Amino acid sequence: MTLAVETEKILSAIDAIRAEIAAQNQPWLSVREASQYLGVSRSTLRNLIRAGKLKKYKVGGVVRIHRRDLDSLVVFSKPYRKLLKNQRDTIKALE
Repeated sequence: MTLAVETEKILSAIDAIRAEIAAQNQPWLSVREASQYLGVSRSTLRNLIRAGKLKKYKVGGVVRIHRRDLDSLVVFSKPYRKLLKNQRDTIKALE
């Protein structure tokens, strides 16, 4: 199997995971779900949190990440809390 075929299979699997998570329509994601949603490793996700690019919340002692924060990072490359009002409206429309 060529590298291009393997890469295509991986990207397809990531898209399937994202679609499955989005279908659940849950606003709060675990670190594992959030990393799958973004298509990055959990350590990369933790680095984004440490760098202040992504906000984490503790819900019942468990770390959760809100989907709007992930969408904000993907669409505008900024944390949700730093978006302008019209940018926040764009993110809310995705929910």
